[in-house]
Amino acid sequence: MKHQQTGRYTSLSDVWSYGVLLWEIFSIGSTPYLGMNNNEAREKIEGGYRMNQPPEYPDAVWEWIQACWRKEPEDRPNFSEIKTAMKKIHIIFK
Repeated sequence: MKHQQTGRYTSLSDVWSYGVLLWEIFSIGSTPYLGMNNNEAREKIEGGYRMNQPPEYPDAVWEWIQACWRKEPEDRPNFSEIKTAMKKIHIIFK
């Protein structure tokens, strides 16, 4: 998602995309925003829509995905924070 005010892609908009990638991985390859074209997905997201937590999805990972999808880019974690969290989560699931 582009930054709403600047219309530019930033590392914080990349964080949103990373959250979508994690959702795809942990949903075993499900299609994100199923049945929506790009414009429909963007409109719904801007209106507050977020994809649901897939069944049997680890809560620890889901919390970070939700953080990646915060409306305001400045409220999203940066990749350094995500990396630290994912390392901790990896240890838990070993």
